[in-house]
Amino acid sequence: MTKTQIKSELNEIIEMLNKAQERLDTLSYDVEEARDSIEPYENRNELTDQQQERYEWLDEALDTINDKANDLTDIISDLEYIE
Repeated sequence: MTKTQIKSELNEIIEMLNKAQERLDTLSYDVEEARDSIEPYENRNELTDQQQERYEWLDEALDTINDKANDLTDIISDLEYIE
C-alpha cells in the first residue's frame, strides 16, 4: 500500500468520523432539550418519580454522548496528524 493510498483511506475515514461527530452533536442538543423540558406537572412543585427517572436517564445519556463525542474528536485529531 502506498502513502497516497493510505492518506486517501484516512481522508475517507476522517470524513465519516466528522459526519458521526455532527450527528452526536445534534443528538446531544436534542437530548439536552428533552431533559431541560421536563417540568413538574401543573399545581406541583416537584417532579414525579417517573419524571425524575426520565430526567436522570437523559442526563446520563447526555454525559455519555458528550464523553464519546470528545473521544471521537481526539481520534479525528490523531488521524489527521498522520497526514
